[in-house]
Parts: sequence; structure tokens; C-alpha cells
Amino acid sequence: MWLPSENCRPIHLAEGVGDELEAGTIGIAQVQGRAALQLVVHAGFVEVRLEPLPPFGLHGDGQVVQPAEHLGIRPEVEPGQVEEGQQVAVADVEEEVVRPLVVAVLEDLGQGELEHPLVEANGALDICAEQCDMVDAPCRRAGTLAEGTQVGGADPFSFGPYRGQVEVCHGETVLRSGEPVISRFESRFGDGGDTGSMHIGVSERSGYDVADVRTGARWMVERVRAARDAGLESLFLGDHHSTGGAYYQNMPMLGRLLAEWGDRPAGALFLLPLWHPVLLAEQVGTLASLTTGRFILQCSLGGGDDQFGGMGIPLRGRVARFESTLTVLRRLLAGEEVTTDEPLPIRAARAGPLPPEPVEVWIGASAPAAIERAARLGDGWIAAPGLTPGEAARQIEQYRAGCAAHGRPVGVTAIRRDVHVGADHTDARRVADPILARGYRGLPPESLVVGGAAEVSQAFADLSEIGYTHVLMRHLADDQCEVLASYERLGDVRSDLLGE
Repeated sequence: MWLPSENCRPIHLAEGVGDELEAGTIGIAQVQGRAALQLVVHAGFVEVRLEPLPPFGLHGDGQVVQPAEHLGIRPEVEPGQVEEGQQVAVADVEEEVVRPLVVAVLEDLGQGELEHPLVEANGALDICAEQCDMVDAPCRRAGTLAEGTQVGGADPFSFGPYRGQVEVCHGETVLRSGEPVISRFESRFGDGGDTGSMHIGVSERSGYDVADVRTGARWMVERVRAARDAGLESLFLGDHHSTGGAYYQNMPMLGRLLAEWGDRPAGALFLLPLWHPVLLAEQVGTLASLTTGRFILQCSLGGGDDQFGGMGIPLRGRVARFESTLTVLRRLLAGEEVTTDEPLPIRAARAGPLPPEPVEVWIGASAPAAIERAARLGDGWIAAPGLTPGEAARQIEQYRAGCAAHGRPVGVTAIRRDVHVGADHTDARRVADPILARGYRGLPPESLVVGGAAEVSQAFADLSEIGYTHVLMRHLADDQCEVLASYERLGDVRSDLLGE
């Protein structure tokens, strides 16, 4: 429930929230019938003594911030089909860019596919400077909490290691318990034959143009909490390297975010040609051991001379490396000892810890050869975010035909969609139209989902009608308050799709 306030900055109860209260002030907050003592130690700090607190510091603006170790640290598969050596316009579909890029695509094996976009080199990803002019916290500084403020709807003993959180956003205040809301939601999906429901997952953004890198990390934690509270059903982070900007890497970030997520499925995208299979198997096994839910490994080829060159990996030959890395990875995750010369010379390698249950593999693909490969090797397929509805319908039929040709059941059929859910149609266009007018990431407008909850529900239902089982959504807005509000409305979208 959102309660009125003029402020727009999420804060933790354990943080300093009494910037303007007088030192020595004492208030009692009622939390579900239990008293919680609030002591203003000095002007600028309120302590809620529910549990031992981690140390906090102040940055130059006087706001209390958490050290990086207490913060959470959140793109996926966006291919396009081209001919060998062709010049093509490619938008950065891993992270926002202002305009399309022109790159030369060099492909081996005659497969003519580009499955990972490039990032503009000038600036820290160039993801916000012209698109939204955001360089730091998008919300106003929090003000005074009234003495004796009554806060309901959370059990102080449920805060645990996650801590309670007061969010002050768009004139509304809410106290959120830090405990994952998991009991009401099913943590397993059906397979590609399950066309009776649409599962909504999160492909959380990883790149932020911020003055303080802790700000971007904090935003990711806040967004994942909002997705959790909305009942969204899966969480994924992306993979991108040698960007020169604040692109938060998926391994440590996901480890932190799993503490918020609960027992619903989670995973990350990996550009397999860039990874040593032993290292990746060890990392995946460790991450899988941190969650009681299913771990899902998304993978794709990747691309871009800057990215591959920065990692010291030749772009040519990536298809063969993709397949050999996936083969070795699966053997290692199954507990086998592996000796092989492909993709690298490996002798008597074993990985540990092993995942507590089998890891699923979803492969992103868009070119016909890549879709065939996903049908042959994967447990699921991820369609690109830039597909129009007509293209999405044609490509899912290609995937189904590939599964049939290889005698394999149709796996998970997921599609990325960039979205914004407004309070109504007018509110959604207020946020989205200025972004779209600047050419949002080079994606066709027909591929974006913008509207009130009913419009978004219908767009997702249309995808379910043609056979997709999962929408992996990412917000197209940059403003943190708009994103958190959209996440909350996605809970209504989910309820509408389930007929609740």
C-alpha cells in the first residue's frame, strides 16, 4: 500500500532517515501491533533497533548509504539476421544507446548471424546522457518523518538479514518487509507445450550511467525487490564485457540478488565463447547452491570486435567454441571428469560444487541457423526483443519445426519485451513517448509494450496465443521511481493473466 509523501527516494529503516529531526527525539512506530523504538541519535540518523546493524557511511550530500558489501549488485539475447560481410544497423540491445550503430558482421561457417550487439565506445555506455539526462539518483532527497509515525503492514521479526525498507516515491510512502514474498507463487514453469498461461520474468538491466557506482547497484536491488513483491516469476541478468562503463557483472550481482528473490527460478545469460568452461561450471554450481529455486543458464554467441578483442578471444570461430563450451559445461555440471582439446586444452578437470538439481539451458537465437541450433541443443529458446508480432509468430514456428526435425520436444519459448506499465494509457505515454521519440535502442515501436495494465495484459496474452510461454521483460524507462511504479502495476498484469 502506498501512503502520501512528497519524497521520492527509497531508504532503509536501518539507514539515516531523520536528517531534519532534532537530536534526542524519540518516537514509537506501531508495526502490526508490536512496538519498535525509534531513537534519533543525532540530527540525520534514526535507528530502528530490530537487529544488529551493519556499519553505514555518509557521502558528500549527507545522505546515509550502505557499503557496497550490503548492496545488491541486476540483458539478454538480441540477434539479427544478416548476410556475411554485410553492413547492418544494430542497436545495442544489451543496454540502451541513443542511436543505431553500423558495424561489419563477419561470420564463419556461412551462418550469417549477429547475436550480440555492440556498445558505443564514447562515454560510459552512452546509455542515458542524451536519452534521459540522468546522472544520479532520480528521486528527491527524503525529508522528515513525523514523530510517532504509525507504520503498518510489516512484521518486525520478518526483516531478518534483508532488513525492512521504507520507500518514498511519487508522493507515496510504503514500508516493505525485507522477507521474500514467495509462499503465494509457484516456482516452477511448464514447458513449451504449456500454452494455457504466460509466465512473466525479469531481464534486469545491468548498465547505469551514474556518478556514484553504488547508486546503480542500489537501484538494481530496489528493482528486484519490486519485481519480487509483484510476484514476477523468474529473474535473469545479462553478460557484457570490456564496456568501460558501469556494467555490473552478473556473477557477484546475482549472488546478492538471490538473497532478495526467494525460491523462484533465476539465472543469467553467458556469452559462451568468452568463458572458460571450468570456471563457468564452478561459478554456476556456486550460484545454484545459493538458491532453493531452479537455476537456468541462458546463453548466446555474443559479438563485437571490441568485446571479443578486449577479452583476447577471436571473433572468428565463435560458433564452434559455443558448441564445444556448452558440451564441456554440461559434462562438468553432471559431475564428470573432462579431458578434451576443445574449446581449450583441458586435462582431468572436475567442477564443484555441483548444482543441487539439473541446470536448464535456454539459448537465444534469431537467424534460422541459430534457431535450429537452439532446437538441437537447448532446453528452451529465447526470441529477440526487436521482433514485431508477425516476426515473433514466424520465428516460433521455425523453432517448433527445428525441434520436430531433431526429434526433441518443444522446450520453453521465451521472448524479451521492453515495457512500461502506466497508471493508464495516458500516463504510460507520458513516460514512454519522449524516450521513443529519440529512437529507443533502434527497436521498432511495434516490438515495445507500453500502456496501462489492461493493455499490457492483452499484449502478453497475444504472445501466449501464438505459443510463447514466457515474457522476459525489461523496463524502457530510466527514472527509478517510474520503474518501481511500473513494477508494482506488473503485479496487476500478472493477476489479470491468471484470472485472479
